Amino acid sequence: MKKLLSIAIPFYNGFETIVSILNELAGSNDLNYEIIISDDCSEAHQSDKLLNFIDVNFSSSNISYYRNSINLGMDMNFQKCIELSNGDYTWFLGQDDFIHKHKLLRVMDLIHKFNPNVAYLNYEIKRTWNFSNTFIHTDNANIVDGSEFKDFILTSRGNVPHFLPSLLVKTELWPKFQDLDYLVGSYFIQLGAFLQILATHKNWLYIGEPMSIGVIPSDGWQSSVEKKTLIYCGFMKCILFTYKRYPQLIYIYKQQYFKNYYQHLALSIEAKLENNELLLMNLKSKEIFTKSYAFITSLVQFTPTFLLRLFYRLRKLYHQMKNSNFYKYKYE
Repeated sequence: MKKLLSIAIPFYNGFETIVSILNELAGSNDLNYEIIISDDCSEAHQSDKLLNFIDVNFSSSNISYYRNSINLGMDMNFQKCIELSNGDYTWFLGQDDFIHKHKLLRVMDLIHKFNPNVAYLNYEIKRTWNFSNTFIHTDNANIVDGSEFKDFILTSRGNVPHFLPSLLVKTELWPKFQDLDYLVGSYFIQLGAFLQILATHKNWLYIGEPMSIGVIPSDGWQSSVEKKTLIYCGFMKCILFTYKRYPQLIYIYKQQYFKNYYQHLALSIEAKLENNELLLMNLKSKEIFTKSYAFITSLVQFTPTFLLRLFYRLRKLYHQMKNSNFYKYKYE
């Protein structure tokens, strides 16, 4: 049966965290949304526990479970979720993220009212690994709809939906795989799809109320310089390569490259402090980065280590002082 919304959850060995969102959102078949779980060939005991949990608790609810016969990887599993979606819209959710049901119903009301082609949803992050425990990603709490690229990036304060639950798309407009294959392995095929839809169909909706929660543990990928650099490079590749295919996205391209100078500097310093030459070479990739970005990494390489350590400590102190009153909004 056709639904207004599909909540698509790419799953891989995350039983301990996914149960929270299922307990919150699973309901009867009368609800106008469905939950799709695409299991990317998890370990057998993880898949068995999840299937048993669904059978025992939600045997007649709106959850559909699918298991891939082979591991497709993150990007291809996102694509698989779209193929499985029965909703007019698809909203991605990480297996360790969370949405309150009243927030879900609010999103459904808004997409029914505005009928956008794509939507950007603000979110809250709870983290234990960095300078603050909780923050709201962007401070524009308004609800805005529009059709121009420049207006979108001004409304979102220069942000694009790189966090999985911040992205919602009209399912039928998701690009064909041959238009997205250049992003396989980047971890950002879903962002590429969002930008392509924005470039070709334009009509967008910005929801400034935080609609989801991402919980970042201290032992997550953010604790690894290598993983952070890999994901950052994938994001920048997505922005650059999508812009090359759709030059009308030039304003978004310029905004993102301008916004990430500081991030590039921080990752270059972390890679230097770990004496990781491979990561430093990745951060100077001519395929992904401009000459100015490569210059930042080269400058870091020739800076004495003790100065970099001092900079890093001052940076941490600055954020600790700033975060006490930087973000004003609280998650309801």
